[in-house]
Amino acid sequence: MNSIHASPGAALLRRNAALLAAAGALLALGACQTTQTASTAQTESRPAAKTTGRSGEAVKYVSSNMDFFRDAFAGRLNDDTVTLTGRLHLPEGDGPFPVVVWQHGSGPPYSSTIVGFRGDLRRALAAGGIGLFIADSYSGRGLGSSAKDQSSLSGASRVTDALRALEALAAHPRVDGKRIGITGTSWGGAVTVRTSHEPYAAAVLPDGPRYAAHVPFYASCSSRFERYEPTGAPLLFLLGEADDYTWARFCKEQAGEMRQAGAEVGVVSYPGAHHLFISSGPVRRYADIWHFNDCGRSVLGSDGETRTPAGGSSEGLSWSQLIRKAVKSGCARRGVTMGRNEAAARDSLTRTVAFFAAHLKKGPTS
Repeated sequence: MNSIHASPGAALLRRNAALLAAAGALLALGACQTTQTASTAQTESRPAAKTTGRSGEAVKYVSSNMDFFRDAFAGRLNDDTVTLTGRLHLPEGDGPFPVVVWQHGSGPPYSSTIVGFRGDLRRALAAGGIGLFIADSYSGRGLGSSAKDQSSLSGASRVTDALRALEALAAHPRVDGKRIGITGTSWGGAVTVRTSHEPYAAAVLPDGPRYAAHVPFYASCSSRFERYEPTGAPLLFLLGEADDYTWARFCKEQAGEMRQAGAEVGVVSYPGAHHLFISSGPVRRYADIWHFNDCGRSVLGSDGETRTPAGGSSEGLSWSQLIRKAVKSGCARRGVTMGRNEAAARDSLTRTVAFFAAHLKKGPTS
């Protein structure tokens, strides 16, 4: 039987087919430091879940469409608003309960390849008295996916969506607003990281709540903060060492930067695991999907602009224009491998539940 080998940081861990699909990887963000290495995983596949997962109590929240966080910093959050609806699953009882927000990636919020893992997560959290909220950044905008066109929804809008969802949940009578965590995959993993940046949170929710814990799954770490300012909540990154879509080594660089800023960061890294290691789909090579790992890391400026090695600065540009500049830069490469890794999926489920149980069940009380 494979075993988990812990490094000195183990104590902390315990407490698309189109060119534009890959362009978003250049601008996405994660942050990591290898503090623990998981066993080599044997890849298996399992049938896609038949349920859509579109159940639970509907909770509406008003968010914004914007290009970059410069818009939020300039007070333009209400210039172009949109009403979104997520689904809240709570344990039996009156509450109030801690809740974990699930932020989807580029694919559909109720993708059949993900709902199996998410259903397991929902049940495991509920057994410990924690709810799960399925956020949806697409349906209210008339989108089904952004995998074929990353220019259709900016990173700044996605982060604002997650913060507005936090605000709505904190006001729910059966939710403990001081004990709300966030997790997500790929683009959702990047959002999970960015919501831990105090300037972003303060721009959207100046007097509002903050997420109490963050668990990003295989987030892109190809962007870094010019000056990271942590909210104070802990983070646990779950990475695939064989991920050639969003490189783990960028995450390891980012973790050091975040820790130097005072963040409490842990990482579990799974040898042999690829992107989408929690999905139900088998491992396969996607020869036509582009990635931008060779373009280097972009910078999320303290002024709310994004500066990329490939596309230059976002100053004076829309999100769509910057994405297209990055696509045309010439540093893109074809070919990524994605699919389920059984051992990584199982272990990451266990660690996610344990992390949220440790940090949300004993979260801040004032």
